[in-house]
Amino acid sequence: PLLEVELAEPRAYGGAVHMAQSPTGGATLVTDRDDCAEIKGHRSCSQEPMYVNTSAWYRRAMSASAGQQFWDGPSFTRHRSNSLMCSGFCWHSAYALAEVITIGDGQNLSQTGNAQG
Repeated sequence: PLLEVELAEPRAYGGAVHMAQSPTGGATLVTDRDDCAEIKGHRSCSQEPMYVNTSAWYRRAMSASAGQQFWDGPSFTRHRSNSLMCSGFCWHSAYALAEVITIGDGQNLSQTGNAQG
């Protein structure tokens, strides 16, 4: 199953948007972008930088062209990332599918979805 989705701008990094399933079954949206307060409810700003631009898939996407996609992994991701009791038993292996897509005025964005592995 698809566990999470991340969007980031490789050409002029201004932060990222992360969406994952919430413990209640809905979706959580968190961002470290400067304009995060514009999201309805004003509760989606991350408490600290998400550092998406330091990840392996992000660095690889920097040299990719629009329309290119690739798999990244395996890596480890936190299942139930909102749980306070998750220091050692909530981790599982995952793979990410990254794709460079063109949106609007031609600015490239990268999208990844981590599937449980």
